[in-house]
Amino acid sequence: MKILFYVALSIVGLSLTGCEDPLNKPRTDTRTMIIGGVPVHDQDYQLRDEHLIVQNQLKP
Repeated sequence: MKILFYVALSIVGLSLTGCEDPLNKPRTDTRTMIIGGVPVHDQDYQLRDEHLIVQNQLKP
């Protein structure tokens, strides 16, 4: 009976320590806005470097 108690205690202890998962942290590098009921990220509105170069070349 003592062995069963220690086995159950170790299983409960291992399952509680296994709940902390650092891989599922939320990404905080982008900010989410809601426009018209649809979530939109800031990066969707930022121009990439190649787009900026093309824009600068097109200007007289």
